[in-house]
Amino acid sequence: MNKNPYQAFLSSDSSNDKVVIWTNDCPDDLSYYECYFNVSEEVQTVKLNITLGAKDNIRDLWEHKDLGASTRFELAPHSCKAFKISVTS
Repeated sequence: MNKNPYQAFLSSDSSNDKVVIWTNDCPDDLSYYECYFNVSEEVQTVKLNITLGAKDNIRDLWEHKDLGASTRFELAPHSCKAFKISVTS
């Protein structure tokens, strides 16, 4: 069994059973990754369940874009999005 302390785990943060969330902490302790998977046949609107400060950032890892503090997005049917969420201490 992999004992890596930074192994991804299934998150229970989603209140929508059509969206599955996997989370992974980073070794720097200032950021973490979240991947959102739409397991339904419909487009899903998702709001990240986080509160960000003015200097915090969300980076879309697929599109290679910084989103700032934007926490709402849409997922096409059977698609996914991956984010790196960086918080300042």
